[in-house]
Amino acid sequence: MLSVSASAAEGDVPGLPWQMAGNNHVLVGVMWNEAVLKIVPKGLSATPERTGGINIYHSPRGYGAAPYQSGYGWIDLAGQDAADGSKARYIFRAGVGPTANITEAFTRIWGSGIRSGGTKLETADGVLQATGMMSGKVWGTVRIKTSDQCGNAAGTLNYFIPSPDGSKLSRMQIPFATIACGAEPVTVEINFPDSDIAGVKPEKLLWAAELREAAFGFSQPAVWK
Repeated sequence: MLSVSASAAEGDVPGLPWQMAGNNHVLVGVMWNEAVLKIVPKGLSATPERTGGINIYHSPRGYGAAPYQSGYGWIDLAGQDAADGSKARYIFRAGVGPTANITEAFTRIWGSGIRSGGTKLETADGVLQATGMMSGKVWGTVRIKTSDQCGNAAGTLNYFIPSPDGSKLSRMQIPFATIACGAEPVTVEINFPDSDIAGVKPEKLLWAAELREAAFGFSQPAVWK
């Protein structure tokens, strides 16, 4: 018999693993400026093209830290590809919320890169706008032109995560399945509130996508080095 669990907003967040479902994501791939290189952890290397992106989304249901909202910037990593060839990612800053217990739960896993935050997605005239909040301020506004050219997509992604004290790196493998819809980037406005990444900006917009009804799991990170 299946048990019905309360949402994370109603109490303590259980330990990993977590399962998320029904997500709506707005993604834009970018080429970052050279300022991003200074925040890649020792032992990892950015791709020569400095590719990466912005992911702003909300997760309405699931087990564990759900419902929740998240928006983050990532840099693609060289030589740490997933099984399907997808580039590994290092999340250099994320705003996660909207409640304090959700933020705290992610901080225990992702360490010092997590800030309190939230997201808002809204559509007007065929343009989907995603706004990310971090430490009480808007850090990113992304606009994409959406389409109904959609199809099923699935795979895995490797995320590298610093320990809360920054002494070690761990790797988390995240399997996902989603309906992926083609899109075009329109505009990206970035203003990270923290001084150590304030100069990180996109130099070029490369691609965009909307993910609908996405599901993925957060597994226990494994110490890498």
